[in-house]
Amino acid sequence: ILGKNKQKVMMHRIELKENDILIAGSDGKDDLVIDGKMNEDENLILSLVEKSNGNLNSIFGFLKETGEVRDDLSLLKVEILKIQKESPKPSNSFENGF
Repeated sequence: ILGKNKQKVMMHRIELKENDILIAGSDGKDDLVIDGKMNEDENLILSLVEKSNGNLNSIFGFLKETGEVRDDLSLLKVEILKIQKESPKPSNSFENGF
């Protein structure tokens, strides 16, 4: 884990289903200057994700329209398109740690 944050890492496990979308982003998603003030609304990004229907380019565009992005920004989208009925067998290289 990078940075100087000494807090404990919390992990949550969720099961994604077909057509589910998971979007994750760096803290840069919140470092937005709106009308000369730093954004303090942690829920703003959620409304922009909903407005964009999960499209990463649209999320970025809405962020730029809303204010000035002041930090590096990383966004990650995981979308479950189709669930296989049978799980593929793991490859030997992965089981052996590459």
